Amino acid sequence: MNRSLTSLIAFNLLFSPMALAGGAQEPRADIDLSRSADGIEGEEQVWSAWGGELHIAWNRELLTDIGVRLSAPKGLLGAPEHGVERLGVRETVGFQFKVRGRAFNGFAGGALSVQGGYDLEAGGRRIPLRDFSLRPRPGNPWVLDVVSGDGEAWFYIDRIMYALESNAPVLALHAMDLRATPAFAELLGRPYVEGMTLAGMKVEANIFRGGFDKYVEGCPASSRWPGMEVSPGGPRYEADVFMMSFHLSYSRKTADADGPGGSDGGVVFTPSSRLKNNRNNGSLVQTVNDGVGGLGTSPALYAADVVWRTKFSENCPPYGNDQHPYLIWNVYRIDADGRIEQVGRSGVKHAFLTINVSCDANPGSGYILGRGCEDVYSEGNNDSNSALGPRRELIPAAGLWGRCGSIYDPNCDGSSGDFGGFTSYDHRMIARESKIDPAANPGASWLFESWYIVRDDVNIYNTMQTRPGSFSWSGSTWNTINGNPLKLGPAIDRWVDPAAPAAGQRNTELVLTEGRSKAAVRTTNLGDGRHRYDYAVMNFDFGQPVTQGSEPNLRVVSNDGFLAFRVPIPAGATVQDLVFGDGDIDAANDWTATVESDAVVWTAPAGAALNWGTLFRFSLVVDAAPQDGEVGLLRPTRSTTDLIPVANLRPAGATAQVYGIGGEVIGLPPGLSLRLALNGGNDIEIDANGSFAFPHGRFDGSAYAVTVVAQSEDLDCDVSNGSGMIAGADVVDVQVNCGVAAGHQVGGTLSGLVAGELGISLNGGETLLLTTDGPFQFQTILPNGAGYAVTV
Repeated sequence: MNRSLTSLIAFNLLFSPMALAGGAQEPRADIDLSRSADGIEGEEQVWSAWGGELHIAWNRELLTDIGVRLSAPKGLLGAPEHGVERLGVRETVGFQFKVRGRAFNGFAGGALSVQGGYDLEAGGRRIPLRDFSLRPRPGNPWVLDVVSGDGEAWFYIDRIMYALESNAPVLALHAMDLRATPAFAELLGRPYVEGMTLAGMKVEANIFRGGFDKYVEGCPASSRWPGMEVSPGGPRYEADVFMMSFHLSYSRKTADADGPGGSDGGVVFTPSSRLKNNRNNGSLVQTVNDGVGGLGTSPALYAADVVWRTKFSENCPPYGNDQHPYLIWNVYRIDADGRIEQVGRSGVKHAFLTINVSCDANPGSGYILGRGCEDVYSEGNNDSNSALGPRRELIPAAGLWGRCGSIYDPNCDGSSGDFGGFTSYDHRMIARESKIDPAANPGASWLFESWYIVRDDVNIYNTMQTRPGSFSWSGSTWNTINGNPLKLGPAIDRWVDPAAPAAGQRNTELVLTEGRSKAAVRTTNLGDGRHRYDYAVMNFDFGQPVTQGSEPNLRVVSNDGFLAFRVPIPAGATVQDLVFGDGDIDAANDWTATVESDAVVWTAPAGAALNWGTLFRFSLVVDAAPQDGEVGLLRPTRSTTDLIPVANLRPAGATAQVYGIGGEVIGLPPGLSLRLALNGGNDIEIDANGSFAFPHGRFDGSAYAVTVVAQSEDLDCDVSNGSGMIAGADVVDVQVNCGVAAGHQVGGTLSGLVAGELGISLNGGETLLLTTDGPFQFQTILPNGAGYAVTV
């Protein structure tokens, strides 16, 4: 699809409280509609639309769970594709809607009439959902009632993404959630069904009154992309997106899922999620009302616009591709003994449009999230086959997606024409019943977590949010109880507070060039000289990517995380009760524990690394009390001894020592720089002569190798004393010798350019594009005596 989006606005409203098991109810968060067209200029007009198509994807498993029988469809426009069925929209009647400037501004009346449809059997009654209509709700211009053939509104639609698409012209109603009304829940005799998303819908209606003549097609522009200067030589715009709220809901269950004490089937849960862009514009202001650890206010002084392209749309600035954010979600169980385990993890939801409501600076485009603007994605949207993929296709620390060779484009032709073959269980978050059943886990509690991955985001932790939650069985479905408080930050920080850990607890962040992770521990005195150590390692976005090609056709071959976890122990210690937990029930991918003379080491089997977005837990009992020290994480590398130390608690008496690695840089000219790597990673940037040291040392007896992995183009650096084995002391004699490569650059001055652009090349190679008079210089270094030719 290659459409020019001229306007987008979306809303999240009519939040009928969903009755939860046990009588608990939770109102859904609202969005301020009074600012729907904020920052958009122009007079309000009334346009009209009719005809076109309606696409619908029913959650058939959920319908079965709640006792609804759906007939075969009648009047489809062709065969279903990926679970989506198409119905026609009549041209005999249409509805009116308001437009201000480039923004949809609510429905004004009328209706859309759909041809064909379904019969539903529910609560002993037949509902003729054939030739139904979509009608704006009186008094609420943002909600559509779905009126069936019997004249009843058994369903309603909210959380719609409205788009005016100029090349058709079309009014596109994206990501529509078909929800159950209170009357439908009452008909079924199941109060908890009220507000449930039963289907996802989309409408493309032809605009027959209104016009796009004043709108310009093409890539939306911004002067506030990340990295752009606010003023010449001044500060730069930075991206920092916040998670505002999320709500986890039941979607479906596998055929063998039959409730507490049953066969331990799988259950799918999906969130609705809401975010907000940083509000800072030269001064620090609170963006969201969650100041935990200062996370509610961005450190980025000037908020950048965040690009939000639909995948396989035009390759546009600022990255020259179809860049967009990504969403994942997880569920954790904390058992009665206080041990944490990640019992559910989703695939990746690809965001495709942004809503831009409640903005401080509305960019006027659904492909840009503006300063202070909010966005929302509903459960139906986040449960879409066409928007979900595997985590392995991302390099989250860089915000990169490997489009080439992905499930959407396996043959790497730049389109999604060969996408298909996936079910409503693929790439979802599926939790086993045994992991969420309160009766099977007495004394346990749960944490729900959801977070976005945004390219160039300066703070990954305020795009994450967690809340307490629990589950209940209704007799046919597993319902969620979303508790409070909602807090910014990851679940592991709610298990052990890194800022104020309790006695016998630690939570330490490991920051590497390749990404971030945390290792936390709770220790328990068992009262007989023995202590239990419960470790949790959360990999947020660390990985060792192997790629091919470049954007927009980047291929991610692999992006493995950590391969081993090491806990030093004292010589002669008695070690018991070794436990590993990855949250699933597949023993084949469990890490293997080995008790060595000075450590317990858990090692991953092939294909089972601790990858990004994932938490593993490790437990052991040792006859030694805890003390400060280091544990170790093994990163993927040719050197099996590249074990990175992480400050934490470990059993007292362990003799493993950590030593630093560093040296001196000599001969580096001013203004030039180089980057050094330790054992192929953990890079450090150096821009001045003098001593250096890597931030993370290595354990005694480990191999080390320091290499130059990048340097200024005309710089020539080499390393001496750069490799060896650590032998009971810091390594301080690594020497990096630099000099300027012999040669010269070619430059000159351009004059007389009246307008336009001029391209020049040096020896048919390096090319410069000149747009103004003045000096220019090629970066290519030519050796003494070499010829040169500059051509237009």
